Amino acid sequence: MRFSHSTAKFLVRMAIGCFLILLLALGSLMVRVAPAWVDAPIASLSLSPSDRLALRIIGYDFVCTSQKVADNWIDRCTTSLQDRPLTMTLTHAKPFRAFETQGIACQANFAEKALPCEVWFDFATGNVPNVVIKDSLGLSLADLQALRQQNFLSQISDPQWNTMVFTLAIVAGSLTALSARFDLGWPIKIFAGISLSFLIWGVATIGLSRILYGLGGARYLNTSPGPEIISILPLVLGLGIGVATIRLFQSRSRLAQILIIVGSGCGAFSALFYLLLLSVLTLGFVD
Repeated sequence: MRFSHSTAKFLVRMAIGCFLILLLALGSLMVRVAPAWVDAPIASLSLSPSDRLALRIIGYDFVCTSQKVADNWIDRCTTSLQDRPLTMTLTHAKPFRAFETQGIACQANFAEKALPCEVWFDFATGNVPNVVIKDSLGLSLADLQALRQQNFLSQISDPQWNTMVFTLAIVAGSLTALSARFDLGWPIKIFAGISLSFLIWGVATIGLSRILYGLGGARYLNTSPGPEIISILPLVLGLGIGVATIRLFQSRSRLAQILIIVGSGCGAFSALFYLLLLSVLTLGFVD
């Protein structure tokens, strides 16, 4: 089934619109439940039973109190699991410091049953600890699955986030390349030229670094003129090729069309990939 030029152009634009709506919805949800922005003494709760699904709940809905008794601080947070209260209590003599778990006593209580717990820190939550309970708390597999669905973004692992970021970037690059196929206006030509310029700069930087390292090891990279070559020559190459390709785009040659499609697709892929990667790192979904 073949579409006319106008129909194909409309379908591509509609797909881009749907993709942008998806990105906006995902971004809005990520901001709402970002682990890095939790304002509570306990950043998250993780249930890690050995024979069941793991569960992590970010502390946005925790009800917390902090008080000083004698020389110790007592931080207590409460949440609800399947309509039953879970209380986590941390006792410590000095302020929390990232990755220092010594001197922090953790005690949990679920449905009036005392349970041991542990604390851990990650880069996302900084000086705010996370609590781990190595028990299913008597919750069934169905209960854990229901809680995971309610907090689904918190259950995504680092490799799964990386796969998601890469996939979304691939989709963005493909849609942009298709859009360039049907619309060769100057905005897309300039974007393609800038993208190719950055691509050549990056490839040249990596290539020259490897060549110099192969010639003389690390000393070629750290002593003059190694650093100057690596910093200046790729920049000149990138700018030169960027200007040359934009001038080439003034023609209607087949080569110009291919470069516009490839450059715009690579540019959209790189831009969204690094934007999403920075977002998930900054918001605390990956370490």
